[in-house]
Amino acid sequence: MAKSLRSRSKLAARTAKRRDPNSDYAVAEAARTNALAKRQAERIRGKKLREQEAAEAQAEQGDEAEGTMEVDGDAGDADVADEADADAEPVKVSTSGTRESRRETWRKAKGWKPKVGKGTSHEGRSKNNGRVKRRR
Repeated sequence: MAKSLRSRSKLAARTAKRRDPNSDYAVAEAARTNALAKRQAERIRGKKLREQEAAEAQAEQGDEAEGTMEVDGDAGDADVADEADADAEPVKVSTSGTRESRRETWRKAKGWKPKVGKGTSHEGRSKNNGRVKRRR
């Protein structure tokens, strides 16, 4: 029989090969680790650059917008609303109760009564169509 690649003995053997500095596995592992580290560093550096560019663009737009007047909203009211939202307790969402199937939620959304049976897939029917389980 074939042995799984996740089996304990296979994992241990590969780990031992990776730790042996003279093996090809160790060389390949080091190269892979270095490539991943470089890629991750570039991704982080690129993200920081994009954030800086966005901040600069927003600052430029802010400089241009200083000459315009705000018509629809009052800045003072917005600050008061933000403080009220921060002080309010978060709304608790109940995670207990029945977990409805997709079919039941669809029927509820349509305004229909969901069909709920003994089991979710049987809709009240017996599993063996009235036959007993015991062999005869």
